[in-house]
This record gives sequence, C-alpha cells and structure tokens, in this order.
Amino acid sequence: MSDREFMNAVFASLLERATPRLHELLQEHGVQHLSELPHDVMTNVRQQAILQTVLTENPLANADALRQTLQSLDNPQFLQALRRLKSDGPPADAFEPTAGMDAAILFSGLGLPVCPFDRFNPAPIGAPSSSIEEVARAFAKRKSAYVAYSPNLAPFYLLVTDCHRTLAEDGVRHPALAVVRDRVEEAMRSENLPPTERFRWAVIALPRMERDRVPHTIIENPRPDRGSFVLYAGWVEDGEMRGGPTSGYVPIPKQFLQVAATDPFAMVIIRSKAQSARKYH
Repeated sequence: MSDREFMNAVFASLLERATPRLHELLQEHGVQHLSELPHDVMTNVRQQAILQTVLTENPLANADALRQTLQSLDNPQFLQALRRLKSDGPPADAFEPTAGMDAAILFSGLGLPVCPFDRFNPAPIGAPSSSIEEVARAFAKRKSAYVAYSPNLAPFYLLVTDCHRTLAEDGVRHPALAVVRDRVEEAMRSENLPPTERFRWAVIALPRMERDRVPHTIIENPRPDRGSFVLYAGWVEDGEMRGGPTSGYVPIPKQFLQVAATDPFAMVIIRSKAQSARKYH
C-alpha cells in the first residue's frame, strides 16, 4: 500500500462516521463527491466534516487538538510514522515505556507536547514540543530515547495496570484513586466486559477536571495473584509542577501508544469521557 493509499484508508474510516455532514458540505459546494473539488477545497471540506461530527458527538472534546490531528493526517511524515506504528509489535511488559522517533511524531501530531527522555539518567533531554518538525529533529539525534510527556500538564490522566481484574476488584477502592474513582468506574462500565482472567493488561484514560489535585501514584502489589497499577498524574499550582514525577516528565507507556496508533482521535475526546482499552500480554 502506498502512502497515498494508506492516507485514503485512514480518512475513509473517519469519513464514514461523518457521512451526513459531508453530504451537506458537498451540496453547499454544488458537487456530489470530494474528487470533484480542487485539492485545497477538498482538504478543507474533509476536515470540516470530521471536525464537526466528532465535536457534535463529544462536545467537550479538545477542538484545537482535533484540528491539529486532522492537519497532521495530511502530513507525509506523520502518516509514515502512523503506518509503521500500526505494524509494530505489542509491549513486552505492561509498563514498558515508549521510545523512538515514530512514536514522538505521532504524539506531537496529535497535539501532545513530548520530548526525549534519557534512559539511564531519568530526566528529559531538551524542551517539549508538539511540532512534528521540531520533535523529528530532537529525536534524530537521540533515536533510542524514551518519548516523555508531562502528566502535570496533560488534559488527562493515565491509569496503567498489568491486571485489569485486580483493578476492578481492589484498585477502584484504593485510597490513591479516591479522587478519580467515579471516572475509573465509568471507564470500566463503558467496556461492557467483566474482567475475567487475571493479568490481562489495561490502560485507562481519565479526563482531568478543574481543581483536581491528583498525585502520581505507583501501587505495587506483593501478592502473586494480584497485579499492580500506576496512575500518571500531577498538577500545576502557582506556576509550579506538583504531585507528579520528580522531573515533571515521564515516558509514555507503550500501551497508550497502541491506543493512539489504533485510533488517533482517542486522545482528543478524553476531555468528554473516560476511556478504557484492554491489552493482552
């Protein structure tokens, strides 16, 4: 499949959801098909149909990030990274961090500022950016670096576990999750799948609410029949990062990379609802 064919395939699935609004926009331009429009007009109509559809379905979605995502889908560098990531293997571990230029390009194209993170001296290397070009240059010199983001600044929290059943049975009652318990339970209800086998991995994205004070938390369970979980969190107060990792940045878990590569729009709707994606080792 060529890059253009891959791009058309990506847009085809998105436009299928946006078909009613797309037909309305095409009628306004006096045509029946996108191919009848000049390239610049076609790109704008396509983006508007998807943008308006997603925002109608998810009124609290991050509109700016959505616009950036749609623009990134026309960027050959972003598409090539997305194409390679879609064929990438699963994480070797439930908490495996994300590394490499392709992942950095993907997240920056989705509007999440990222930076290289030293594997051996846990700290960011350079300034974070959501520019594909800037991120590509930063990672070209550090190809094996982890891809880091700030959970203090992100509009969402990530809850990662190596045992979805443990989280459902014990984790939701853990004091560390008290502030976000309703959002965790919402995400689990949305699955419509009861947790059965132990040690099935999961990553849950939780929307950040105004005035939240949720600390970054690592819960390691010593029992052999129970899993562990990490809540990637933190906040900003009086211009300072608080409650998060020491450096203010942490490598993105590869489980979340898989979610973003499978559905690039997952990140921009987290503001409106909690989402759960189960992964298997």
